[in-house]
Amino acid sequence: MLNKASDFLCWLVALFLSPLVKDKELTTVSMGIFEEIILNILADKMKFTYEIIPPSDILTLGYLQPNGSWTGTTGQLQRKEVDMCVTTSAPASSKTPVQDISYPVVYVDSAIVIPFPKEETKWIVTSTFKNKEASTNPTLKKIADNMRKHPERRILNAFTVDDISTIVKEEAALVLVKSTAESFIENSYKINKECRVTLAEKTFFSRPQTFSYPKHSPIVKTVDYNLLLLQQAGLIQYAEKRSAVPYNRCSVSEAKKIAANKVVPLKLKDVAGAFSILILGFILSFILLFIECIFKKMSTK
Repeated sequence: MLNKASDFLCWLVALFLSPLVKDKELTTVSMGIFEEIILNILADKMKFTYEIIPPSDILTLGYLQPNGSWTGTTGQLQRKEVDMCVTTSAPASSKTPVQDISYPVVYVDSAIVIPFPKEETKWIVTSTFKNKEASTNPTLKKIADNMRKHPERRILNAFTVDDISTIVKEEAALVLVKSTAESFIENSYKINKECRVTLAEKTFFSRPQTFSYPKHSPIVKTVDYNLLLLQQAGLIQYAEKRSAVPYNRCSVSEAKKIAANKVVPLKLKDVAGAFSILILGFILSFILLFIECIFKKMSTK
């Protein structure tokens, strides 16, 4: 599809996040809605049209193969099948040889999804191994070390399951962008009518999320400039608010607050004391009235 302003063919990649990809098997998450809003604003401002091309091999950012090739959207960028990847991700040095990254679109908190209500795990499984492997963040480095010991525990289908609690269970955990994790937790609650997964408390760390392009792409500077304008105009913040999950009903701390402030309906046994006092007062009043009547009758004689 031709970009009328710059005369370049702009194919954009959507990765596992509906509504960018219209697929019944994929889960709708808030970051997908955020990216759709930003993409449509860019398309309107820069006067281009786009087509979504999801990766054909694996619906993730991708993994580096022994032969040097990448799978997922990184593979699409490496093979120059697309002009841009709109699924935001954290920059990783391992991908530098095959892709360029944009101006930071947004800063997000990462979180760890764990079974509810436990908060301690003996090992970590994650669907974003390569991003963690090269990180200098102490938390991510510890996770990466654990993952190198147990590569068989990596989760590759986290974004394609209906219920995240089917893979995050027992001693498993999943490292995700916090907003995406909250979307998964909300979907799980709607399916099971109870909280089966939650976020580990006090484990969040912020990181930039960027779009990505094939190496030496001619559209990098133009898109980056417009992303900066969107940031200055407050449209990035607008997209964040529009896409945010309004309330995490499976938060452990919130659950404790709700339980502490919950109004418990009164039962008969709760008011039994009041009724006992009332009956006792009635009996005493009757006895006093009876005695008074006796004294009055005696005085009249």
